[in-house]
Amino acid sequence: MNTEINSKLSDANSDTQIGLRDIIAILIRRRYVVLGVVIPIVLMSLFGAMRSTDIAIANAKVMIEGKSIADPRFGRKTVDYDVMMSSAKQLAISMPVAELAAEVLWDSTLVLEQEDREFIGFANKKQLRIELMGGVDAGQVGESNVLEIEFTHLNTFFALLAVDAITDAYINLNMKNQQNSHALDYYTEQITDLQTEIDSLMFMRAEIFTEAGYTNLNSNSTAGIGHIKSMEYKYYTTKSDRVGLEARIRSIKAAIKKNEEFVPALTLGENQTILGNRSALDKARIELAELRSSYTEESVWVQRQIELVSFAKEQLIIARDAFVQDLEIEKAGILEMEKSLESAVAIQKADLIGYPEVERLVSSLNMRIDTQRDLLETLQMKRGEVRLSAESDLRISNITKLDKPTLTSNIAGGRKFIYVILAGILGLALGLVAAMFVENQDHRIYDSRQAVQMLGVPVLGTVSQISKTKK
Repeated sequence: MNTEINSKLSDANSDTQIGLRDIIAILIRRRYVVLGVVIPIVLMSLFGAMRSTDIAIANAKVMIEGKSIADPRFGRKTVDYDVMMSSAKQLAISMPVAELAAEVLWDSTLVLEQEDREFIGFANKKQLRIELMGGVDAGQVGESNVLEIEFTHLNTFFALLAVDAITDAYINLNMKNQQNSHALDYYTEQITDLQTEIDSLMFMRAEIFTEAGYTNLNSNSTAGIGHIKSMEYKYYTTKSDRVGLEARIRSIKAAIKKNEEFVPALTLGENQTILGNRSALDKARIELAELRSSYTEESVWVQRQIELVSFAKEQLIIARDAFVQDLEIEKAGILEMEKSLESAVAIQKADLIGYPEVERLVSSLNMRIDTQRDLLETLQMKRGEVRLSAESDLRISNITKLDKPTLTSNIAGGRKFIYVILAGILGLALGLVAAMFVENQDHRIYDSRQAVQMLGVPVLGTVSQISKTKK
């Protein structure tokens, strides 16, 4: 009989469908099993959360332009922002950026180590570079051309310093890569060699001058026939200016004899005071004529105006005579220059003995120097074109720093509670699985409904359990 009942119970258990009500009943009935699983997991998660260390995340944003305003080229193709931002991300987390940032950040870490006892410093720059590469991350902000650079570290201040140094290093390295440094180095090397060669040729030319008996380069450079011709041209030009000035002075003096109020024509750049005096005299005479039409000749107003006219005429004559005197002084200066040029030409002609050979050597060197200078100018222009085409001016960058480094989150500090809740949910699930397993191994009947399902016979009544009472 017992064997048949156990067999029916086993078959009933295998065919029974468990609903929500059954699950709740099992949880209540097997509550100690559930608690035995949940409580250790929750306690372990609490213990781990209390011992966990806060991890700070600092970030900074930069905007990357696909085209630069400084680039004069037209008809450029459309920028592929996906490729550009992907390349920017890889460069931001690369070793060269970490090396540049480590160089800049090294001194700051030493200061931070002294001021913050909890901060663990670095033995060398290589260790600092490894730490920077391990904590940095970058990503595109949505579908924009904004790149967000993040750095994660246990120390908040170091995280802020690190993300700032990495951002600056990324911008500087990007500008350096745009410089086309290989071409710039080539042109710079060629320019340096040419300058050295030009200096050597000029030194050889100076030695030729010295061996020829000239005291210095300037005196030697004035010994050429071409220079003598230039001096002669200047001499005759000066002489022509002197003759022309003498003729002008004579004509002015002749005109003054005929008219003591004569005012000479002035050229651009000459003192215009004399014209102002002439205008003042004419104005005084006009006023005198108006007064004579209204007053008698003996009146005070007419006599005073006559004195003003006389004074204006006197000032005009003084200014004109001073102008003529300036012309005389200018003529004397031109005459002295003429004499000096004449003497210099005579001296240079006397020094022409033995000069042809020196002139030949110097002309050859001058030709080589001029050729090298033309080549130097061409190389300098080429280097400038390389710098411009590569947008290599250090003041120009297609990357803009949008904000200062900020602390965005504290991983362990703000999420400990979430971790504990997740651990509790996991413990509850495991506890439910354990309760179901224990329930399946137990074939006892706990209520009338379960008895009907398992035995297949109706239950006519139940006897409630009576707790023992104290007498």
